[in-house]
Amino acid sequence: MVRTTIQWLSSLFYGDPISKVLILAGARNDFSDLLSGSLFVLSGRDNGYALNPRIDFNLAQNADLTCIGGVTLGDKNSQFPPGLLSVIIRAAVYF
Repeated sequence: MVRTTIQWLSSLFYGDPISKVLILAGARNDFSDLLSGSLFVLSGRDNGYALNPRIDFNLAQNADLTCIGGVTLGDKNSQFPPGLLSVIIRAAVYF
């Protein structure tokens, strides 16, 4: 059964989860004073995985750029079926 992103989000917020146990693991690394990155993995017992990479650029003392991605991997009938992709790019300036 192939799910759309809306159906997947609805099952997460309103439905019974397929997996009763979720594991969240992550790592972060500062590559330089201006660049850092992280990778988080969300996994359930149903062989579904969600990967969330993130890169943060500090462009100036009061400006930064963040890029957050998301990809799901695993079985077709798992809580995280394969093929769901997302990218968010956020620019922020502080006064």
